[in-house]
Amino acid sequence: MAMRVLIIEDNDLNLELLLAILEQLDLQMELLTATDGRQGWEIFQKEGPDLVFLDMQLPVVDGFILAGRMKQARPQTVIVGITAYAMTGDRERVLASGCDHYLAKPVTPAAVRNCSPRFLGSHKRAIQRPAALINA
Repeated sequence: MAMRVLIIEDNDLNLELLLAILEQLDLQMELLTATDGRQGWEIFQKEGPDLVFLDMQLPVVDGFILAGRMKQARPQTVIVGITAYAMTGDRERVLASGCDHYLAKPVTPAAVRNCSPRFLGSHKRAIQRPAALINA
């Protein structure tokens, strides 16, 4: 079963970068995107994603507020807060808002892989094997 991944990012370049990184991970996933907090919340409620990459600086509804709403509504959803904030205390603030992980911009493939390896690893694409080999 493919996992649902919601990316909420208002910057087109950052959104494209994250999409490209996720494609490289070769996971079974359905990608959903939103460009502001309100749209992200609507998609979150409708689709019930397994994993959310959440920009913390969003128009309409702030990422810090949105993280709290999401965690309260679906505690099992893994939320990765993404921000350009890199000052002392910013990581703690992101995690305190309801995020499970913190990524600083610019996001790298290694950072995405490392943010939740157990979760991401459980959704690797299954290798298709011919039935003759399985039944041998």
